[in-house]
Amino acid sequence: MTAGTEDRSNWRYEESGPAFEVADLFITLIRDPDVRSRLDEVRGLVTAESWPVWQERIERGFDRALIVELRGGLTKVRHPAEGMAYVFFPAVHPDQVDPILYDRPQQIAMNVVTLLENRGVWRVHELGRMVPPHELGIEAYSW
Repeated sequence: MTAGTEDRSNWRYEESGPAFEVADLFITLIRDPDVRSRLDEVRGLVTAESWPVWQERIERGFDRALIVELRGGLTKVRHPAEGMAYVFFPAVHPDQVDPILYDRPQQIAMNVVTLLENRGVWRVHELGRMVPPHELGIEAYSW
């Protein structure tokens, strides 16, 4: 894992909100052992462009380690560009049930849900890395 080098100085931030709610529901769905029977629900939460990838991942089955570590998103939503958001899900060991206090800056592994907004509706585009706006043809506030 390497620390990000992006310039976040002009990003917008919000606490919870619609993008977080979509990301959180999406993670809940893909963690469901019966997710194959809920394809329509998943399809309704992802971008049209990414749906074939999500459908294949669901049919193939997700890596168990990924599913185990997706246990709670940070409610601070980061907006690197207009119509784009990131919701971070720290990779947490399943036995970690007590709160952890970081008293200084600390690097921790994260899974990032990248979301795109279309006509006021947030949809998941990718899970894993933080997709840079330029890869999607979007101009970042700063990068």
